Amino acid sequence: MAVTVGALSAITVAVLALLPWCLRYPVVGVAVAVLGAVAPNPDQPVFTRAVVPHTVARLTSDIVVRALGALGLAEVNKALGKGGGASRSRARSPGTPGLASGA
Repeated sequence: MAVTVGALSAITVAVLALLPWCLRYPVVGVAVAVLGAVAPNPDQPVFTRAVVPHTVARLTSDIVVRALGALGLAEVNKALGKGGGASRSRARSPGTPGLASGA
């Protein structure tokens, strides 16, 4: 059925290009009526939703270290070069002494 509608549409466009301007509107009206008659179930959607499911990799500390190294910043590369990326400082959690409360 989709091939039929596509073929009719292509034929209509070709015929419209060859017709004088005064006959184009009546031909378009007839073409719309014919395409409406051969169309599939009116309750069925014409287009479906384009859903492309994707998954995102979990962000790990190794990925962050590689990304920082890829930036090409001299100090970051020097720090990564010393420890080889193995010795990383950890950020303090809010409950760690030394941080102001509410920070």
